[in-house]
Amino acid sequence: MKIKNLTISTLFLTLGLVLHITVPGAVGLMKPDFMLAFFFFALFELQSFREVLVISIVCGFLTAMTTSMPGGEIANVVDKLMTGPLVFYTYQFLINRFNQKITYCFISSIGTFVSGVIFLSVVQVLGGIQLPFEVFLFGIILPAMVVNSLLVLLISKVLERIKPKKEAKLRF
Repeated sequence: MKIKNLTISTLFLTLGLVLHITVPGAVGLMKPDFMLAFFFFALFELQSFREVLVISIVCGFLTAMTTSMPGGEIANVVDKLMTGPLVFYTYQFLINRFNQKITYCFISSIGTFVSGVIFLSVVQVLGGIQLPFEVFLFGIILPAMVVNSLLVLLISKVLERIKPKKEAKLRF
């Protein structure tokens, strides 16, 4: 893993962790996973499957440490390990075919949905859900899809402004 990719991924995951810690548990102690937006941007900067697995594991453990859902520790690691490669390969496939912002919104929506469904499925198997699955789907996952899409657009706008523009090199 290149130092540049590691540093950028670490910064994204740190920002996401701070946001994840500050969001309180909502419906049935589950909270929207806004760390996913930063996780997705960390994945967008990577080049290899090995890097994706490393970042997915790290993100899974970080969210597991800050979860408020009973049984959410295992579910967070499993869902990040499955969502990370899916998002990475979807991004690789779509980025040169569609507008960058459309690709970001689509991937963040689908990635959030898949992550939420995997998380809930694992927690349901572990017996940590007391409410019906649909309550979490409509109360947490769908609103998180919208917020993560908006957050991804905001982050992409910030990144556009801070990335250095390539200037013509003048020789004298």
